[in-house]
Amino acid sequence: MMISKLRKVSFLLTLVFLLSSMTLLGQSKVGTAGFQFLEIAPSARGAAMASAFSAIADDASALYYNPAGVALLKNYEVLANGIKYPADINLAYVGVVVPISPLIGNIGFSFTSLFLDGAMKVTEPMLGGIHGNWTGEYFLCYQYAGQITYAKILTDRFSVGVNLRYIRSTLDDRDNTTGQAIGADIGTLYDTQFKSIKLGIVITNFGPDAAYKSLDASDPEVKDYEHESFALPMCFRVAISAVPLHAGVNKVVIDIEGEHPNHNYERAYLGFEYSYSDLFFLRGGYKIGTDAERWSSGFGFQIPLTVAKLKADYAYTDYSYLINIHRLSVGLLF
Repeated sequence: MMISKLRKVSFLLTLVFLLSSMTLLGQSKVGTAGFQFLEIAPSARGAAMASAFSAIADDASALYYNPAGVALLKNYEVLANGIKYPADINLAYVGVVVPISPLIGNIGFSFTSLFLDGAMKVTEPMLGGIHGNWTGEYFLCYQYAGQITYAKILTDRFSVGVNLRYIRSTLDDRDNTTGQAIGADIGTLYDTQFKSIKLGIVITNFGPDAAYKSLDASDPEVKDYEHESFALPMCFRVAISAVPLHAGVNKVVIDIEGEHPNHNYERAYLGFEYSYSDLFFLRGGYKIGTDAERWSSGFGFQIPLTVAKLKADYAYTDYSYLINIHRLSVGLLF
């Protein structure tokens, strides 16, 4: 009786989720959202699969891809990742999953930071010019987000998870040009129990608009003034995963998903992972509808230790005419 009621609740949640997401993301306004660092994949495993991971979400990177997957994790997990971009831009990420119980649910925490240290401040170029002149000053630019996650299994097939995060961005520490916001994600994961097919639905980064504030140097009292507001990079994703091959020590997992962001055109992701004896992994993926970052690949290892399992993953992402990106993630399972 109770299971029947929970299944009805699961169905209603999914229906409301779909209808509300269509209303929220009814229009796409290209290039209108801020805090874009929130869309950078923190996991080399997911990045190697072209971020097609929302219907898999079976490790600590579920904190980013689909918080509903956190409910299914049975071990303590720690994930750390670092990415170096051109122009000395760096991204650091750490995530932790804490399993409590199927009855209460699981929790998680993560912290993401994008920073640029010691950038040179230059003047605006003269009319018709290309480059400005260095003022002799340096400034710091950084963005970060702290997140807390709660996820719970509602039925033997259906789980739901929620992320709540605080976001802060400082474009120039010298005049205190700073913006902050509160954002949230909600995700569901449904195991059809038919030929290993799973469905994932996620809405990310929904919340009120944000705006930067900075010091007005023209004001003799040097008061703060507010810039034009902007939306968070909200996105609606629908994903499906399956295991087309599981023979002995060989296993192949695939994930196909589509997304509708509020600041760009629709995109589709395709990813796969081959594993041998759950120790060695090969991955690949392709994105449809992107100007760059078309395809990616990678590999990984899982090494049993005395008190834990060590996971190491590498991903290579082709950015077409831009510089290519290398990612390395390290994780521990206790």
